[in-house]
Amino acid sequence: MSTRGGAEDVNIVAGRVIDLMKILCPPMAFYVRLLNPTVTAFSRVEAFFRNVVDSVVEEAGFRLASRLTGLMDIYASWLV
Repeated sequence: MSTRGGAEDVNIVAGRVIDLMKILCPPMAFYVRLLNPTVTAFSRVEAFFRNVVDSVVEEAGFRLASRLTGLMDIYASWLV
């Protein structure tokens, strides 16, 4: 993208760059949850995150890194 030697308004070019970044770099968020299966409440916490939190976060436009990479044994779920 360029201003074509000044022929294109710099604000329009900047807007196009931002639009491109929105497509290439989706919004990120972070949350921490219980991942220790030996804790009594683990299955309830896991079900809540899988059935509620993940859906809400994805509907808001975020993607779950653990879903993309298949890494479910990490101690934090990153959203990319």
